[in-house]
Amino acid sequence: LVTKKLGTLCPGCKIQTSTVSPDGQHLAYVAKDGNKRFIVLDGKERDGYDWVNYLTFSPDSQHLAYRAYKDNKIFVVLDGKEGEKYDRVYSIVFSPNSQHLAYEADDGNKSFIVLDGKEGKKYDWVDIPIFSLNSQHFAYAVGKGNKSFIVLDGKEGKKYDEIDFPTFSPKGKHFAYAAREGKKAFVVLDGKEGKKYDR
Repeated sequence: LVTKKLGTLCPGCKIQTSTVSPDGQHLAYVAKDGNKRFIVLDGKERDGYDWVNYLTFSPDSQHLAYRAYKDNKIFVVLDGKEGEKYDRVYSIVFSPNSQHLAYEADDGNKSFIVLDGKEGKKYDWVDIPIFSLNSQHFAYAVGKGNKSFIVLDGKEGKKYDEIDFPTFSPKGKHFAYAAREGKKAFVVLDGKEGKKYDR
């Protein structure tokens, strides 16, 4: 049914990626026509680019974001509006309340998180950003030199040799992640280190 509908909406186009909004009311896909790829949202074509991917609907189905490439630069398009252009862009993430959009970006030298169009502090690398379920808190892991640490609501945490699995509690009141220091591993809960283990 979806394939038939796509062919009807864009006769002669080659369909490359498609996605349906969480409420099932909106259909977006990437179509290739000649050397251009463009978004078709609910049957309406949008501006063409060299390529497009990472189609992402907000949880409330009211917003569509995707990654696009043009003039040797990559950027995020949110509701048809182009963001700043970078060398690389990864991991487009909406907050659960659909009010915030975050993604990883790279300027060719350093990596950083872009939250609601504003660039964060630059690091050697950044990991996928996460929101608490109540959308009130925001966190991600970063690397500087040979150390890793968490940035939680804009504040840098303690540096460790390795960090993994950052997560918020269901109500967003607590935050935990796994850390490694030397040969010992442990959980850090609300900034407090737990018992140390071999793994």
